[in-house]
Amino acid sequence: MDKILRPLKFRKSNNTKSDSELIAEFIASNNNEVIAELFTRYTDMCFLVSMKYLKNETNAEDLTMQVFEKLPKMLREYKIDNFKSWLYTVVKNECLLELRKQQTELRNRKKFEDSDELIMESEQEMYLFNSNENENLNLLKDAVQTLADDQRTCIELFYFEEKSYDEIVEMTGFSGKQVKSFIQNGRRNLQIFMKKHRVSLLFILNFLLRKEFWL
Repeated sequence: MDKILRPLKFRKSNNTKSDSELIAEFIASNNNEVIAELFTRYTDMCFLVSMKYLKNETNAEDLTMQVFEKLPKMLREYKIDNFKSWLYTVVKNECLLELRKQQTELRNRKKFEDSDELIMESEQEMYLFNSNENENLNLLKDAVQTLADDQRTCIELFYFEEKSYDEIVEMTGFSGKQVKSFIQNGRRNLQIFMKKHRVSLLFILNFLLRKEFWL
């Protein structure tokens, strides 16, 4: 099958068999010409549905090709009454999975970038930290109270209420740049405070993510 999908918009099928007849023929004979015929009939629809969700021609082309590459296996696995409707749903679901994957990758990259900006502790220092959890917890609560109001508000919203940067912007009226700065500087100030008391960065992040810490 061609990689470039545009020319297929002008290609007409001369096959008069119904979709159901073609599928039955494929299951009986494993004839790949059936897949080519279905590809000719429905490439446009698949591409347009993909464009609707992905908003990118290259990604839409790739996803359309991926669906038709999976089609032989799916035709054997599923009982299909209305092929066009079924195929539309398959493409839509594949698009949603792709969007979810992109969003997850973006969030993970964002978390990595944020974490990378924290002050890093040397391996040697890790052995010097206080391991008394109750004492450390009380210290961390004291440390949060020492933060500037803007930093404390953003830290609480981000960790306790699990709000995104955009949600915090909407709730507080801060700009996106300010929210990012308040959270990063707040974490950095917490680390500086706790490090004076020989408390590990891992402890700080662990407890900030626990809801019971904020109660």
